[in-house]
Amino acid sequence: MPPPLANSFLLYLEQDDSDSLIVSATNHPDLLDTALVRRFDSVVRYELPDLEIAGG
Repeated sequence: MPPPLANSFLLYLEQDDSDSLIVSATNHPDLLDTALVRRFDSVVRYELPDLEIAGG
């Protein structure tokens, strides 16, 4: 069961009929609840660059 904050956020997403754009970010995508991720129309993932590209 999702924590209370996640429940509140999921309810907000379900009830909102505005033209809002919701942007979120995380350093730990493996910890995201799948029910939350399903609410988004699209998910953009950015992987860490390799050391050669990052200049390290």
